[in-house]
Amino acid sequence: MSTQTQLDRIEQNQQIIIEQNNRLLEAFAALAEEEEQEELAVSLDGEYAGSERDQDQPL
Repeated sequence: MSTQTQLDRIEQNQQIIIEQNNRLLEAFAALAEEEEQEELAVSLDGEYAGSERDQDQPL
């Protein structure tokens, strides 16, 4: 296998890793947004204000 072929494969693998990392980041961002929305909904229901410290304090 030539050096150029190896370099091309490395570059392709790097691109695949970048794309996979981007998908993971998007998934984590979506999860964080969902969790934030759930906390906001609970705080609006008056159960707690959203932080662990305020968890038992009604609004």
